[in-house]
Amino acid sequence: LIKSEIDSGIPANRIVLGGFSQGGAMTLFTGLQSEYRFGGLVVLSGYLPVRDKLMARLTDASKKVPIFQAHGTADEVVLYQYGEMTSKELEKRGYNVDFRSYNHMGHSTCEDELLHLQMFLKKSIPEKIAEATN
Repeated sequence: LIKSEIDSGIPANRIVLGGFSQGGAMTLFTGLQSEYRFGGLVVLSGYLPVRDKLMARLTDASKKVPIFQAHGTADEVVLYQYGEMTSKELEKRGYNVDFRSYNHMGHSTCEDELLHLQMFLKKSIPEKIAEATN
């Protein structure tokens, strides 16, 4: 799917991968192993899957991709500490992670999280297609 979009003319740095919960885990799994320099990775209430295997397959291109990660402190499905550990592990390996915590939020989203996500997207995706490169 990603290659198809790029082959059709969409520059990789205008593509943002994102997901909630397991979708966030899949975002990291795909984005951290990719040779493409995406516009960003968005991980909402997610975690780092198969950590040891994935850490062995990180790409240089992925280290240039900004990551927005958000997690509720009261998440009862994907515990907050898993999100926090994910953020710390990625930062330790040189990734640019914007980790946001939301007090009392469970396994859901909130207005503040969506506003922060909107700001991240505006900052991460080039305004003009002419500015974008793969």
